[in-house]
Amino acid sequence: MKICVVAALITALGTATLGSCHPATPKFAFTHAERRGRLDANGLRFVLMPDASTQLVEVDVRYEVGSREDPAGKAGLAHLVEHLMFNLRPDGAQAPPLMQSINDLTTAFNAFTNWDTTQYMNTARVEHLDAVLKIEAMRLFYGCQTLSPAEFLREREVVRNEIRERSGTAEGQIPQLVMSSVYPEGHAYARMIGGDDAQLTTITLDDACKFIKDFYVPERATVIIAGGIEVDPTVALIKKWFGKLENRTGAPRVEVKPLAVGLSHARFELDVERPSVHIAWPLPPGNTLEGEAARFGIASAWSRIARKGDEYNFAYSVDGNLLGGKLAPIFLLSIELTGMDKLDEAIAFASSAARQAYRGFDEGTYEQIEEIKNQHKAAFIQDMEPLDARTQVVGELVQFSPDFKFDGDGLYLFHELEKIGRFDGARIAAVVKKYFDPDRSRVVVITPSKQGMKGDTRAKVAFQTQSHDQIAVPDVDPREAHQPIKLSGELKGLVGARRITLGNGMTIVMLPVKSMPLISTRLVFKHAGDARLPDNPLVPGLAASYLRLPPAAVAFAKPGGGVGCESSPDATICVSR
Repeated sequence: MKICVVAALITALGTATLGSCHPATPKFAFTHAERRGRLDANGLRFVLMPDASTQLVEVDVRYEVGSREDPAGKAGLAHLVEHLMFNLRPDGAQAPPLMQSINDLTTAFNAFTNWDTTQYMNTARVEHLDAVLKIEAMRLFYGCQTLSPAEFLREREVVRNEIRERSGTAEGQIPQLVMSSVYPEGHAYARMIGGDDAQLTTITLDDACKFIKDFYVPERATVIIAGGIEVDPTVALIKKWFGKLENRTGAPRVEVKPLAVGLSHARFELDVERPSVHIAWPLPPGNTLEGEAARFGIASAWSRIARKGDEYNFAYSVDGNLLGGKLAPIFLLSIELTGMDKLDEAIAFASSAARQAYRGFDEGTYEQIEEIKNQHKAAFIQDMEPLDARTQVVGELVQFSPDFKFDGDGLYLFHELEKIGRFDGARIAAVVKKYFDPDRSRVVVITPSKQGMKGDTRAKVAFQTQSHDQIAVPDVDPREAHQPIKLSGELKGLVGARRITLGNGMTIVMLPVKSMPLISTRLVFKHAGDARLPDNPLVPGLAASYLRLPPAAVAFAKPGGGVGCESSPDATICVSR
């Protein structure tokens, strides 16, 4: 078993410090440990991120397979397989499915499929780590062996309904129309992840079994664990449950071809209330320097167009989104028009904003640029506070970081911080100018028409309902009602908590958590039943909005934090980080 151990304590003067030499810039230390390894027996990778401040553990398994591997005519297979993997019954046909076992063990669980990836996520108390790892190993070991035809059909029906919820309206058809207009037929990213109802009904249990056998292999999986774990015992558990899995070579992944560039237009009639225009810019691969630079320009272009839309009243809304997978993404700008007579005006403003999106990246003093870097670093660390955020970000980096060796030295999170520190405004401006060129965009216009497309229609394949006795399993074993819930004698999160009352009556609660280099504050103004409140119920909300205006918002933005206030019937609460 190959193991790379990396642990670091970075001080305020270190290379990965969230600060700079400018005296006005805040500095603080960031302590982090990371351990990576591979199992010699089958090539499975693992990443461990201990956090002694919590008694929770996040256990994720990321598979390098996504909807781009869906066979022709069977779009939605990868997503359907994700659902099916919760229905395995390793202990026999009469035993509960994995879904029930996971629900009993975890405080939260989920899974997702995108064009490139499928990831399973579990949050549990650390004493359940062994059981959760066993369940994830069972997915790999059993594949579709324990899936019955009846359960397959039932889960396929669940997925059909999920997809119809998303695309069953005329508006729900717009993303697929845009994708089909941007990506050529047969491209790995040309289909939306879930497919459509007609293709879902052609998928069989044999299709799912073959897909699992081809792509759910240890060498394509990464186990990522963050939380209150000890490293050596956790490595032993990974070896225990995953070390004996068969070493199998996965089927070749579907190639992702680069997108050609060139202005093009498409128009569709849909049974929608309002017209809209959708402008898509093909971007370079997101795991390249050019791709990372291009994403910096997205917010700039989006905000410019949104401001102009409000100022000139040509749009009800302006939304931006990234579509497609990591290796050939597109940025989609969607403008809901106030009328078709505003179409040319909206496109003109969008084109103008795109041409100007590069401005500002190569400007500013040394101190201003350093401040921008530090704000990005602080925001990145803030986003990493939840355990599941750490596992998802690291999983993305493991799969898509060509400039970082998994078996080498270094830390993934520090690698990201170092890239922010190498901010090169001139290079970013050049990339943004190159890719946010209106002549490289695809423009899709949606025109309202009662005779237009109505939405994703239900396929004629009918689901044969099974009886309750045949397929249902009780959600809760009644015997569980007599089993006490086991709780630790000490909650680590409350260790060191202190409560004091000031002379003016203000109560302060201090809760030190030595996890991430962050400070989070919550200021609560209780006003339920206060006779001094005005009769107008809108006043507390207006007061909350004033509390988050400058100078408070500006002050908290400088070190990379933020401030927000909101009002409820009982209190006004301000939060800052």
